[in-house]
Amino acid sequence: MKYKQLFFYTAVLLIGLLSISILKATTVNSISTYTPVFKVIGDVANPLSINSYPEAISTKLQHKGTALSAIPLKLLLEDSQPASDFYDIYIKGSDGLMAMVHSSTIEESYIAFSEENGWEAIQLKHPISSNIKHIQEIIIKVEGESWDTGFNIISSEENLASYSIGELLTNGHTLQYYSEGTSRVADENKGYETTVYTTRRVLELSRLYQHSASDGILVIGSKGEETFFSNEGYLQLMDNSITYSTISREKRIDNVKGLVINPTIGRTTDAYYDSLHYLEQGNKVMLLFLDGFGYHQYQLAKAEGYAPFISSLPEASKVMTVYQPVTNAGFAAMITGKTPEENGVYSRQQKDMLMESIFGKATALGKKNALVEGNIKILNTETEPILNLDSDNSGTTDEEVFSSAMALLQVDYDFMLVHFHGIDDRGHSYGDTDTRTLNQIQQVDEYVRQLSRLWDGKIIIISDHGMHETDEGGSHGTLRYQDMFVPYIVYDGGEGQ
Repeated sequence: MKYKQLFFYTAVLLIGLLSISILKATTVNSISTYTPVFKVIGDVANPLSINSYPEAISTKLQHKGTALSAIPLKLLLEDSQPASDFYDIYIKGSDGLMAMVHSSTIEESYIAFSEENGWEAIQLKHPISSNIKHIQEIIIKVEGESWDTGFNIISSEENLASYSIGELLTNGHTLQYYSEGTSRVADENKGYETTVYTTRRVLELSRLYQHSASDGILVIGSKGEETFFSNEGYLQLMDNSITYSTISREKRIDNVKGLVINPTIGRTTDAYYDSLHYLEQGNKVMLLFLDGFGYHQYQLAKAEGYAPFISSLPEASKVMTVYQPVTNAGFAAMITGKTPEENGVYSRQQKDMLMESIFGKATALGKKNALVEGNIKILNTETEPILNLDSDNSGTTDEEVFSSAMALLQVDYDFMLVHFHGIDDRGHSYGDTDTRTLNQIQQVDEYVRQLSRLWDGKIIIISDHGMHETDEGGSHGTLRYQDMFVPYIVYDGGEGQ
């Protein structure tokens, strides 16, 4: 009996000890399975939130006598899709310590995790000070100009400043606390309340651009959203973009592309309202659409004698097109009178408008109308375009568009839109101010003269966007003054031309 009791107590003791061991093991394992998150942000297309990495791409290495499983920093950063092949890498720890290395020197740089140091940079070729512990974020900052991908500030006269997101994340913002609301509870004797705040990376305009209180500042979003910067509005840095918001959050624009300081009153959307007004008054209207003809090109062509007929007309108004300054968006704005945020066409990908265009309005008014196009259909309009191929292989459809338009003048049309593509074609190939582009402007100027002489009604000359110079020729589609401002002329056609 004594041995049975002894055996029983021993078994209970062993089971208890085993249970404690299992409990301890479970507790340790539950703690060790928690891994903090760090981010890869800045000038990247694909921001990352990292709390683990696939074993298949990890590397075994020895560091300070300890065997570690780590991921090559180069592989990690490639997954974030940096905006350039050459960039600075800022590795920031949770204690605020930050080290910078360059993308060309990370062949033996790794990121590893341990319970002691959290996410840690292990850089075998760099000084030991680069081995940041408890990594909170890695910020990518590209080298060189950022006009194609950055946050741009322009006026109607010049490009003022451009900042990459990485540049602003590393130097250019302040941290501010914003109240997210107050909660209250009460018992019989006392009330309790808590106010919750979030930390935001805020851009102060004074650090980006020295503006005056009288400046009008237009905020432009990636999908053509527009709003004037209000006194209660602010710009907030996100992982790889900028957001504009009012304190009340009644207005918010994600992925802000930049600011326009004191934009012109006139817009390319005026073409819709002017055309509709003249049609309702019983006038015939011809809209001459000179693709890719920026206001600075208009000024140069006039000054150097490449636009003799257009130079004889009333001085063009400088008007602002919409973002993105590409054909689909600019065309949709001029024939609907609405910005991309409203008409739904904000890039080259959209063809369907969310509202009736001037062609539908003209048809509803009983006006006969025509759309003379190049070799492709740009938008789905109520009136089917008359397409024209480059039959003479000149590299542009302008001669064919002109001939087609001249033939239509023999028919009694009330509204015609004639779309010349040649200036844009030459600009892409050779540059916005190249002699060959200016020669095309001169050719289109002559087409405009002949059409104007035969048109008994109102004529509007307009463009969808301008163009800026590149190493390869010319381009457009970014928030630059060359792309965003175009000429706008209204005059009377007829035999007197």
